[in-house]
Amino acid sequence: LYAVPDGIRRGYFKVKVLELLLFLSALDVAHEKHGYTAAQVRLARAARDTLLASTEDDVTISALAQELGASSSQLAASFRGVYGMTPAAFLRAQKMHSAAQLLRTSDRTVLDIAGQFGYDNASKFSEAFRKRYGTTPSQYRTHANELAKRSREIRME
Repeated sequence: LYAVPDGIRRGYFKVKVLELLLFLSALDVAHEKHGYTAAQVRLARAARDTLLASTEDDVTISALAQELGASSSQLAASFRGVYGMTPAAFLRAQKMHSAAQLLRTSDRTVLDIAGQFGYDNASKFSEAFRKRYGTTPSQYRTHANELAKRSREIRME
């Protein structure tokens, strides 16, 4: 990292972080002990799957618990233990991740993307996006496009 020219150091660092995340995502951790019972892990995974299937809906923990045949406190504790966050935080993070992907890969307006993920106006979406990524959706898109352009230029060399 220290031998990288200053002009591209930040982008290079981001690429390396993404490379590390890709590597970590490929690790098989199924055999690792979570510290929770198999039933708690199954409950958390079922909740995750239900949340991922309904990212455009607002799901309450009590409705989710009722659907899965568990108590709210049991579901909350299992989910937090397995995923390290509440179901609501997980759903918000998932929405922001999907929105970021759309910003990188589509020409849709920020308002259109915000509406897809349940935000009535772009400013509320921008505020939530900034909390998650530290930048506005427009700045994120601009930066992602610049990185993609640089990446194409490097491959052409």
